Amino acid sequence: TRPDVDAARIGCFGSSGGGLATLYTAAIDERIAAAIVSSSPQELPALPPRFYRDMWAESGAGIHPDPSRPASSVATCALTIPRPLWIIDGVRDECVWDPADPNADAVFAAWHVQADQARAAIARYYEVAGVRDRFDATWFDAGHVGGMNLGNVSRWFRKWLPIP
Repeated sequence: TRPDVDAARIGCFGSSGGGLATLYTAAIDERIAAAIVSSSPQELPALPPRFYRDMWAESGAGIHPDPSRPASSVATCALTIPRPLWIIDGVRDECVWDPADPNADAVFAAWHVQADQARAAIARYYEVAGVRDRFDATWFDAGHVGGMNLGNVSRWFRKWLPIP
């Protein structure tokens, strides 16, 4: 209702826990015209070992769900259709696993397979809805919140929420 806000051009973006909050917000609030999430959704039920890397135990706020039942799922992402959604992640996200651990390559490879399966499932939902071009997913050569920078965010929002 604010006169300085174009209600048709509201975008939302977030990374890590903010990515999860962005996903929830875009899923339930149709005023969000486009969203960028840097917190890869998973296709249930399987997750790589220690996916949340003990966040549940470390988080006093309880923001993250029980790792056996993550809410950041394909089904939650599907609620954003037909609005544009871009999922981005760093290939060696230290919140998934410690990159210095000797098993890191195997854990990251398993996580990428799982995340790519979820991304493909989301793309199928967008395709069935006839708006496949409105979903994208990108891996960046980075760590946690990889790719979430002003240039990437600005370019993507200008594409989907152009200034009249």
